[in-house]
Amino acid sequence: RKACWYMMQKVGEEFQATVTDMSNNAIFATLSDGIEGYIPGEFDYDERKMRLRFAGVYLHVGSELTVQVIRVDLEAGRIEFAKSTGTRVANTPSRETSRH
Repeated sequence: RKACWYMMQKVGEEFQATVTDMSNNAIFATLSDGIEGYIPGEFDYDERKMRLRFAGVYLHVGSELTVQVIRVDLEAGRIEFAKSTGTRVANTPSRETSRH
């Protein structure tokens, strides 16, 4: 909950984040300082390839993107992110595409 208190002051700010997990209704990401949050939404998650399409590119665990803190729920202990208006998505090579 300390992370939530800290992030209350950061609502509206943008940060670089790394995707740590994903599903059909959320992308979970961690900021460089270890604070975790999620981007809610309806996503076309391909479980077999472990990726989803977001902001025009495919994301997988380990992809980097720019997020904006939009809400902090102290009671639930959740930090909600959104795709930043000037989002930069680094589509790091997946295991599937990095094989030679």
